[in-house]
Amino acid sequence: MRDFASASDVKQVSLSAFQATLHPEWQIFGINGGYLMATVLRAVGCLAPEARPVSMSSHFLQSASPGNADVEVVKIRDGRRAQSFRVSVTQGDRHVLEGIVLTSNSPVESPRGKWGDRQGIQHPDTLPTFQESAAKRRDKPILPFWENFERKPIEWLDYASSCAADAPVSQCWFRFLPAADWGSDRWLSAARLPVLLDIGPLPAIRRGFGEGGTRHVASSLDMHITFHEGDCSDDWLMMEGVGLAAGDGLLSGEAKVWGGQGHLLASGIQQMLYRGCAPPT
Repeated sequence: MRDFASASDVKQVSLSAFQATLHPEWQIFGINGGYLMATVLRAVGCLAPEARPVSMSSHFLQSASPGNADVEVVKIRDGRRAQSFRVSVTQGDRHVLEGIVLTSNSPVESPRGKWGDRQGIQHPDTLPTFQESAAKRRDKPILPFWENFERKPIEWLDYASSCAADAPVSQCWFRFLPAADWGSDRWLSAARLPVLLDIGPLPAIRRGFGEGGTRHVASSLDMHITFHEGDCSDDWLMMEGVGLAAGDGLLSGEAKVWGGQGHLLASGIQQMLYRGCAPPT
């Protein structure tokens, strides 16, 4: 396991060019798309340290592989209150991501509403960890990717015990390991959110299909994220994934992340390309 701060770090080599090392601990079938977006956010943060992320749209053009990657960040809008950056990630001659990041660095007095906040969610202190629940139910190895977190599902999703389809919703608390001071770098703390938003929809969609969807495999085509708070420093983060639709070889879903106090931090919507079913284990 490699800590998230160093795993998502980038090195600036020129005004608009950065180098990143994509670590194998952060791959599922390939490098996790949310982790790739996190490295891009870290690069944008180097050029806009006083700003905060507002939104990010990414197209995943090819699956990224562990190893070196080049990140290009070009400012295409430099307004008084908002800036836009075009971002691109390549590995050699392979173009793996293209996107836009919108930032803001000029907070003004404005109306404030918290309609997306959620109260009454089970606190992580009251829930068993994924490892504790899994030990009672099954004995299957997990991918190294999942060892980057402490996970506490609000409801255990065990498809093998029932073939009945259910509401396509998945909820889980996450804490990145090892523990860190997330309040010391707003771009680092915000960079965690794409990772969680990216992994939310597929488990929810699988649940919608019941046992028949247990092994569905999909790769991300795109993701759009909106950041709702400038402070994303909570240690525990609650992610909810929701399946929206499936058909024509596509799976679509949305996800949201709340902080420990129930404040909505970010939301995202995603399209995935259906890849078939993984072989049984």
